Amino acid sequence: MKRHTTLYERLLKYAPSPGRTQLENFLSESLCDFFGRVTALDRGSIEGFVLDTLLNRPAQSKISERLLNAKTLDWSTQETVTHKGSRGFLDICLFADSRIILVIENKIAAGFTTHSLFDDKQQVQIRSQMEFYDEWLSSNFPDAGLVLLTHFTDAPPGFLESCQLSKVSAGATEERYKCQIRRMCKWTTIYEWLTRWHEPSESSPTAEGRIFLCSLAKEFLLFLEENNMSASKITSDDVQLLGSFFSQDIWKKVCQTATSARAIASPLLPNLWGQPKSPPQTNAWEGTQILWDWGYCYERELEWYVGWGFSGTNGLRHLDISLDSPMKAFVLVTSDRSDIPVTADAVRNARTAGWDVFEPGLQQKTVRLIKTVDAQQFTESPDGFSAAFERWHLMAMKEAVDTLEVAHRNLSR
Repeated sequence: MKRHTTLYERLLKYAPSPGRTQLENFLSESLCDFFGRVTALDRGSIEGFVLDTLLNRPAQSKISERLLNAKTLDWSTQETVTHKGSRGFLDICLFADSRIILVIENKIAAGFTTHSLFDDKQQVQIRSQMEFYDEWLSSNFPDAGLVLLTHFTDAPPGFLESCQLSKVSAGATEERYKCQIRRMCKWTTIYEWLTRWHEPSESSPTAEGRIFLCSLAKEFLLFLEENNMSASKITSDDVQLLGSFFSQDIWKKVCQTATSARAIASPLLPNLWGQPKSPPQTNAWEGTQILWDWGYCYERELEWYVGWGFSGTNGLRHLDISLDSPMKAFVLVTSDRSDIPVTADAVRNARTAGWDVFEPGLQQKTVRLIKTVDAQQFTESPDGFSAAFERWHLMAMKEAVDTLEVAHRNLSR
């Protein structure tokens, strides 16, 4: 049975490089679109969400009054702001009667950028991303709120402190943040709110538009679940598995296997470049169904690379590849940018050798070749998992490099 592909997953099929993702931008756009639709259909729900979920009912603030009395509420993304010679982009903004009332900075796991500001004497001042937005917002919309929406990224130092708490610098008192309302909200909280909104109640609107929005919310919830951004609760079975993870030293064994795989792969790749990952990466497109490493080869402008490791069913979704087993060892050949000129004969030979070949398409512009094997098979080998895995990995890596070598010769013809 074919796995259900959510609307949001289909929209996210950009072609990121290893370790880089469009997930943050995609979620900002999707969430803003959903907020706008809910505002038009069920404004009371969005007002409650902003005040209760995002802002935790700020006391003695004008936000509540402005929000509830506004004639129009509009959501927007990627608003450009300039301040003291520096420019930034606001992920999500809420406008009440055409004036900003709320700014949301969306983070999944990325860090914060820095901004160079120039004061009246043209002295350079370095500000973190949240400090920059805070300074701009407090100067232009002092009654507005600033929210950090995050999954793994922690709030920067001082962001969640009350404005009455200040830092002392060179004997003088200085406030790092000036916005009166600063909050942090987790993506798991968004998931919980979406779940509650999706479930009908007596006060829910019955318009046809809600039927569509409920379907959209369901798709969004599924997408968050697939990307491990849902609100999950640890069960007794999970605790037992965690105990086994520690008692059997699983992570040490995984890292040792990854080190041996890298030692096999590195000498085979022509003109190897790029820093190998140590320990192996546990995410691709912010998923956690993968343990992998990779190496770029040949000329840098080609951006060809070979990846290897272990993946679950959806670990390689960022390349539009789904596997048929929850635990596969794999070797992958593809490119970040230029397509690899694999001939028809090379494709036939690869398939004969057990490789799956994915031709370029509308979403993925480059060919992808992948060879997989059920990892459980390695445990059945007389000489053990590690030796069986290393033999298979060496064979698959040689086949991958042979395919790339033929393709590289084709470039000069």
